[in-house]
Amino acid sequence: MKKQLLLAVLLLLPVSAHAVTMTELLDTNGIPAPVVYGTNEPMIQIIVPFLPKDLKPGEKRPSLVLIHGGGWKGGDPTIFFPTAKYFAARGIPSFSIGYRLAKQETN
Repeated sequence: MKKQLLLAVLLLLPVSAHAVTMTELLDTNGIPAPVVYGTNEPMIQIIVPFLPKDLKPGEKRPSLVLIHGGGWKGGDPTIFFPTAKYFAARGIPSFSIGYRLAKQETN
C-alpha cells in the first residue's frame, strides 16, 4: 500500500522538461555551497541544497532528502550529488546531508 501511494505521489509531481546528461550529473563544477547545521570538532555537519532553477522564493514543493549510508562509521554526502542534481533538474528540490560519524578506535 505504501509503495503504491509513493508511486502515485511521484507520478503527480510537476516535472520539468529539462533533460540532464550523464556528463552534467557527474560534473563537480557548480556544486551548491553547503550549509553548516552543526559542529562537533573536528567535523562539521552540512546539508547541500540542490534547488530547481525555476523555484520561486516561498514556493512549497515536495522535496527529497538524501542521507548516505555507512553505519555511522563512514560515508560522505557527495555520493548523492549526481542524484540530487538529477531530481533538481526535474523540478524537485533535493538535499544531500552529512552527519556526525562515530569516532574510530585505532590499535
